[in-house]
Amino acid sequence: MSKIKVNSIEAATGTTITIPSGQTLDISSTTLTLPSTLVTTTGSQTLTNKTIGVTQLSGTLPVANGGTGLTARGTSLQVLRTNSAATALEFASLSGGKIGAVSAGYLKTVYSYLTTTYTSIGLTATITPTAAGSSILALVSVCSGAAGGTAAGHHYALYRNVNSGGDTKIDFFTGNAAGSRNRGLFSGSSEQGADWTQESSASSVLDDSTAGLSYTLGNSIVYKVFGFSTGSSAALVNSSYRDSDSTDDTRNISSLILIEVLA
Repeated sequence: MSKIKVNSIEAATGTTITIPSGQTLDISSTTLTLPSTLVTTTGSQTLTNKTIGVTQLSGTLPVANGGTGLTARGTSLQVLRTNSAATALEFASLSGGKIGAVSAGYLKTVYSYLTTTYTSIGLTATITPTAAGSSILALVSVCSGAAGGTAAGHHYALYRNVNSGGDTKIDFFTGNAAGSRNRGLFSGSSEQGADWTQESSASSVLDDSTAGLSYTLGNSIVYKVFGFSTGSSAALVNSSYRDSDSTDDTRNISSLILIEVLA
């Protein structure tokens, strides 16, 4: 094999050096330095089997090539979606009615009380909203019993504690004022039954600004169920008044479920 040693090659005429048809210029065993303008923004060149470092990327990758077509990220809690014309992607706020945080509180122990003012029965749940302006759906269920035939009543109301500001009765979720009548969320009464009877009572309310809800994003909201009883005997939560050690009497559970509904 012949070898030619030169420092440069120059065309005899013009500026183009052509390799004849059918011939191959093999440079596989050496390094070929290409001009920096070989791949340009106006050319039709294609890169294959090559990796481009992330620091070398700039601009926006089109949607057709797997990108977003966007030049910046959205704001907090926004989502990426297709626009109404289905022609491009866009950032948008979460639409209303979606579920955010969910929390639950359960009470299994027996709580006995005899008081003419509302007091916490130990049923509580805490929720930390994930967005500003959300509403809180509260699902409350209490099982309780009292002495039969004594006209004893047990009444319940929902309280909230926002940003550790103290327990406050949510009067919006009580009945209208009427003389000296109690205002509560719901009531239970066992006067129609015997000492072994229990009554399950439940209510669902949507706590929002109309009901006085106001909170600072990032802080928690504590909801509690308060109760008070009337008559000469105590009311018992999760148990009948008799509460004998027998399969005729049942220990139950009370619950408080909180669901954030995004604005």
